[in-house]
Amino acid sequence: MGVVQNSAPRSPRPLPVPHTDPNGRLTPELASVVAGARRRALRDGDRQIDTAHLLHSLLEADPEARAALGPGPKVA
Repeated sequence: MGVVQNSAPRSPRPLPVPHTDPNGRLTPELASVVAGARRRALRDGDRQIDTAHLLHSLLEADPEARAALGPGPKVA
């Protein structure tokens, strides 16, 4: 009896994604915003940072970002 080969097509394995530190590519200001977003996510019990965490952190860190919202009450 000969060798039996699997007739199912083989799907290619996905390439591993290299784990790099995104902070290495950020300016010090943006690294501070990302760190603030991480703290906010951790405090909120979230497993991942989302856009709300980043936005809140940016508004806390950057006066120009706050000014872009215009006058009025702001709750962060």
